[in-house]
Amino acid sequence: MTLRILSGMVFIPSGGTRSGSVEISFEPFALTSSSNSVFELRKRRQVGARGRFAATPASIVAPRQFGILTILGDGGYYRINVDDRVTRDSITIRWKRRGGRVDQEEIGFMVVGDVPGPATLPPGPTTPVRPTDKLTSIGARRKGARKRPAAKKKPA
Repeated sequence: MTLRILSGMVFIPSGGTRSGSVEISFEPFALTSSSNSVFELRKRRQVGARGRFAATPASIVAPRQFGILTILGDGGYYRINVDDRVTRDSITIRWKRRGGRVDQEEIGFMVVGDVPGPATLPPGPTTPVRPTDKLTSIGARRKGARKRPAAKKKPA
């Protein structure tokens, strides 16, 4: 198994909408449906191997850049609900606000999970490194290290 990480931003133009939803597929990583044609998927990033998640991945969704506008003297109650449902193939993000005017522009998300395939390693040494090699090199550096000066003795 190898790790796959997807992240992005759902952009909601024109000062937001009272409610809405989008569905984002993982293969291909794209916006597949939305409750309003002006919603966009931006800042798409994909790290790791491609492929279908082996199990339901972990997800996090959060609104970003939103403002709550109130009428002077209005003691209203304002709440934004943002929810997500994730499967092995897609994530659905829904939002709804109650009361007042809430302008939100972006909803960020991240999905993390395992996909089948060999683990990929970052570029590194082409020769295998044995654990003792690291210890030997640390010891070699220590042997040639500068010695501390001896503490001066106070005259008796």
